[in-house]
Amino acid sequence: MIWKGYDVLEIDPDRIGPIADSMDRKLVILDTATGQQTTEAPTLAPAPVRPFTWTAIGRSEIAELLAFREARFGRLAPFWFPSWQSDLSLADSAAQGAPSLTLRLVRYGELVFPVSSARRHIAIYATGQPVSYHEITATSNPGDGLTEMIQISPAAVSILPLASTRISFLRFCRLEQDEMEVQFLSLRTARAEIRLRELPNEVPE
Repeated sequence: MIWKGYDVLEIDPDRIGPIADSMDRKLVILDTATGQQTTEAPTLAPAPVRPFTWTAIGRSEIAELLAFREARFGRLAPFWFPSWQSDLSLADSAAQGAPSLTLRLVRYGELVFPVSSARRHIAIYATGQPVSYHEITATSNPGDGLTEMIQISPAAVSILPLASTRISFLRFCRLEQDEMEVQFLSLRTARAEIRLRELPNEVPE
């Protein structure tokens, strides 16, 4: 699958251990020695690193893993990677073709949407339906203290039931290292331990 001109890595991650992001962010300390000390970040958002375990069973899956490695050219070629988390939650079901979704209020439109484009791309998973990818183009708040609205492009491609829909952010990433080691556990099983670096300030428009 291609989204905004780049591949989407649609392989489910193995849950061998906990999923945890780590990040080092540069801060400039502004200190006049006699006045108030402040800090300033040179970039709009930190670039976290997330580990990802990819186990391939069978020749076709191993070929897919090796093809992914060769296509990356080390850290050169970026790609999209779903968070595999429920980052936003529906407050009501949505019909097929719906241009907007009603979410449970998390102040996304107030705190996240205006900051950068790093969290404006989403993957929607609905039981029995193929995954679909969308861009959040606008937000609104009805003022009920419980919900908020997002407009998506393209519109919902299928019915999105409240009880069985997951919305995950799409992260724009690259490999953290140029070398990607693939271990062959048997003749038909291979595994790669991959570290992904998010590129929140380089998300394509």
